[in-house]
Amino acid sequence: ALGSSIGAKCSILEDVRSIVETETGADSAQLLPLLEQLASTPRATVVEVLLILDSAAMASNPRVATRLLASIANVLAFRAISKGASAARSCEATHDQFKAAITCLRNGDIVGGVRALACARALWMAADEPDKLMRASYQYEGAAAECISLCVRSCPLPASAPLPPPALDEWIQCEAAARVDLAGGWSDTPPLCYEAGGRVVNAAVTIDGDRPIGARARRLREP
Repeated sequence: ALGSSIGAKCSILEDVRSIVETETGADSAQLLPLLEQLASTPRATVVEVLLILDSAAMASNPRVATRLLASIANVLAFRAISKGASAARSCEATHDQFKAAITCLRNGDIVGGVRALACARALWMAADEPDKLMRASYQYEGAAAECISLCVRSCPLPASAPLPPPALDEWIQCEAAARVDLAGGWSDTPPLCYEAGGRVVNAAVTIDGDRPIGARARRLREP
């Protein structure tokens, strides 16, 4: 039985290493079954896998780091659920012990952010209590969201000539079609898109031939 347990542990560790070392890194569709298996393994094995994910995140770009941090959130959540915690997910990542890490990520310091997260995580995992494990997973979901924000903010935009300002008191109006979600709504948002791959089917529609959504604004002479 001991040999079987050690073999299973080595298999999980090698499989996780193999996935996170691929070119795209952290394919969550492949990782998720392995992370679920971790829930019932010894705490030491969980810690080893988390260290693998930490190392990969520190060596990656923000896009891949986002997936890895979301995977760490899954590890913590699965562990908490296996110990009796509620399966409820998502909460604001505002705990004081994680604020320094969130600030690092917000400023583009992936390495510093991942290290700070790991230090705070170690304190919360020490007792292996379901409530703290689940709350730590919330903080990692928040960290993944910060990486997404970093990706958006650092995305290069094509250069374009600035448009001249509109004339004073001239109304500028824009209109758009309505969107109807046919299937998969919100499956393209984290953590669902990392865990199962988001697919959304929708259609743009007009109403009586008109685009029903719009806004208008004008430039005033005085603010």
